[in-house]
Amino acid sequence: MRDISETFYSDGIRGLITLSDTSIRLNTNVGVLLNKDCTIGKYPKTLTHSIIGPAFAPTGRKTWDRIDEDSVIPSATQTIIDYRLSDGTTQRYWDGAAWSAATTDSHWNTLAVINVNIATYAQSTLRIVSRLRSIDGVDSPILKNHKLLWTLTDSQFSVLEDLLVEEIVPELEAITITGRELVLEAPNSPTNEFNMRHEDEGLSDDYVISNVSAVYDLKTDPNESTTILKSFSGDDVFLTVDIPFLTKLKIIFDYTVPVVAITTHVDFVEVTKIPSIVIENIVLAEAVQAEGYNFVSDEATGVSTGIRYPIEYDLEFDIVVIASKITDIFRLVEEVARRIQNNPVIHSAKLDRDYYWHFLSQFDLSDINRSGELRAQGLFPSVSATVRIPKIHILSGAEVSKFLVTVLKPTMISAI
Repeated sequence: MRDISETFYSDGIRGLITLSDTSIRLNTNVGVLLNKDCTIGKYPKTLTHSIIGPAFAPTGRKTWDRIDEDSVIPSATQTIIDYRLSDGTTQRYWDGAAWSAATTDSHWNTLAVINVNIATYAQSTLRIVSRLRSIDGVDSPILKNHKLLWTLTDSQFSVLEDLLVEEIVPELEAITITGRELVLEAPNSPTNEFNMRHEDEGLSDDYVISNVSAVYDLKTDPNESTTILKSFSGDDVFLTVDIPFLTKLKIIFDYTVPVVAITTHVDFVEVTKIPSIVIENIVLAEAVQAEGYNFVSDEATGVSTGIRYPIEYDLEFDIVVIASKITDIFRLVEEVARRIQNNPVIHSAKLDRDYYWHFLSQFDLSDINRSGELRAQGLFPSVSATVRIPKIHILSGAEVSKFLVTVLKPTMISAI
């Protein structure tokens, strides 16, 4: 299965490209071109004016396959675009046997040479470096866009699995609830340590404690001004002083969500730990597919490869928050909402492509329910919200090849 990454040299690309100097510029209505020297009315004829394109670094890449250039070349002999490849640190050119570091103005290739050897370019990151040249200073080449054709390692790649399992689940698993309070009585007398899972007053085994920030003796310090926390290890908390039997202690701690699960419409999910977050009711909506194929041409071989345009969907799903205590539901809902609002971009590392998620409907805390198909050691309160990721691309895997047809431009013949 193959994909095409495209770069259009327009206004939205400014922050992702690097121009070598002020003699080359980005005209958002035209593309990249040389800057004319107004004092002499000529374009620069020096060999140092280049643009480094945006970085492509899909972790799901097997091979780089081809680069296609869309450009305006006023004169085949007087306006030229040369190429290098970069990993973001080192620019390389094909020296006839290998990809070597480019150090001089002679270390450039034609696009044809790049494409013949690009499959052996082993760097995980690829940036297209383009040098624009005007031999006589009369005209400038204009670079409008690039297409990069590459092959995925996984021939059965699923963008749904990639987004939901590889990106969104880890994003939700990273949620930490801070400042959670727990009040319990000291179990022994005297003691300077206790276990947070202590009897019925303590936490259930499900909570994954990531930090204990303070412990207060509510008898001697009802205003909670001085913590008596010394350290903690796992579920065990160690204090700086001994405390009497049945002393009420307030513990301030942080925890992470023990379970983030995905379920389809037909699944029955036994959520074994709570609090938990479940992704359910996964729907692909608003399907759109452009007709035909997106072609990437290689003039050196005379072959153009067409990749079927992907089907474009809006991905919608519910995020369900389940907990045994209402306070945990409130805190989890706040953190999920904050996570999505503060991190609106979901990045597919395998495709090196950004998607944007947002709430289609908000959590309705007035309707926390105790029913439904989800069960967690019994019936527990839950609340849900719907999230949308618009315009995800389902790759079809279909492609075609065709031979390029060279159209000869007419030559102007002057009458004698």
